[in-house]
Amino acid sequence: MAYEIRQNVIDPVRVGYQWVATRIGRPANRYEEGSIEVQQQENFHYRPLWDPDHDIFDPGYSALQLTDWYSFLDPRQYYYYTYNQARTRAAEALASAQQYAEQAGAFETLDPRWHTVLVELFGPLRHHEYGAHLIMAQVSRFSYGTTIEQAAIYSSFDHLGNAQALTKVLLKLEGGQANLAEARRAWLEGEAHQPLRRYVENVLALRDWGEQWTAVNVVLNAWVYPALYRYGEMLGRQSGLGMVGTTLRYLDDWYRDERAWTERLLETFANDPGHGAHNRAVLQESLERWRPQAEAVLRALLPHFHEVGGTVEGGLASAQAEYESLIARMAPAQ
Repeated sequence: MAYEIRQNVIDPVRVGYQWVATRIGRPANRYEEGSIEVQQQENFHYRPLWDPDHDIFDPGYSALQLTDWYSFLDPRQYYYYTYNQARTRAAEALASAQQYAEQAGAFETLDPRWHTVLVELFGPLRHHEYGAHLIMAQVSRFSYGTTIEQAAIYSSFDHLGNAQALTKVLLKLEGGQANLAEARRAWLEGEAHQPLRRYVENVLALRDWGEQWTAVNVVLNAWVYPALYRYGEMLGRQSGLGMVGTTLRYLDDWYRDERAWTERLLETFANDPGHGAHNRAVLQESLERWRPQAEAVLRALLPHFHEVGGTVEGGLASAQAEYESLIARMAPAQ
């Protein structure tokens, strides 16, 4: 008896949700299929008792508006699986670097000047990260359109992870848990950290998620991360921070990744065909309100770098360049 083996290709009944394929003009990839037109739009049971003027999910929670709420797509194409993959790799790389530094005695032999900077400057920033975690959770809750909501909630998760990364450094330094208590005291009482604490608490109290997003992602992040983590890591390479500086590098790398969806959403708002001019005016008003406060935050924090060779002007220059390159994305498309 002879057997003949043949290849038989069976076409699937469908390769994706038809309404997504119709919208984008081709079969959707996994990110698009799990993100586009998932937002609930009808059949709500009731309006919130604390805000009866809005539905539970309502585009009216912000002055920023889009003609099509799915005109924004995360350029990183993060959905649950890809997001967790990326963050697992980053966390494992950081843990490996910290373990190597610990085995090499880098924490025990750390320059005392950097011990002071890590505890007094970066330690309290774990509270800033937790505050940003809460703010971005609010942005995710009140924003509209799944692509915006999921990018915001991943950002919220990230800020919590950043707080944990800073906490681990404090625990590895000489002083251990006492460093956490000192960092908390500095956050609540230290003069240098009060502008940042005030900034975070004021943003938490805002009702407009668009302004919350602008105040954190467009303004504060663009000033804080380049000026403190990028500039700080550069100073560390020059003045004895050594392998302990991997955490500062990790947080700067995280900011570069975070900026990708920030600038894309900023472009989307600014160039919306129906609301672009209105959105640019709203964004400009928010920038004028929060930018001076962000600069005041840095002017209070950057003097911590003096004893390791840093200057306020050096940190501000790094932040200013980053901020200006980001808000340039608001320019109308030609």
